[in-house]
Amino acid sequence: MGTSQSADITSNLPFHFEVKRCQRLQFRDWWSQLQSEATDKIGVLAFRWNSGPWIIAMDADNLDAIEALRGGSDTPVRLLTDYAEGPEDHVPDPYFTGDFGGALALIERCTRGLLRDIAP
Repeated sequence: MGTSQSADITSNLPFHFEVKRCQRLQFRDWWSQLQSEATDKIGVLAFRWNSGPWIIAMDADNLDAIEALRGGSDTPVRLLTDYAEGPEDHVPDPYFTGDFGGALALIERCTRGLLRDIAP
């Protein structure tokens, strides 16, 4: 979550994203916040109920750890690469591969797909 005057999701895209998750709809407050903060970008407001699905893992190890911790929840867990436009099935750990630039590029591509999904 962003701080005052910051977007909740940052990117080099021309958008200011406010992403809200809660049990009580506060659209007017959120819209007012978005309008006051998105002064030089297009404002995008995304909302999901707290009980809605939004659990994302970077790779199979993360996915297994999340599955083990979440108990009886039926909220689906998705890999970040599910949002990529390509054949990737995980985000390679750049500490093992040494390819920090490649990992970042993949994460950015996946994030654009995620943003399309949460804020169509």
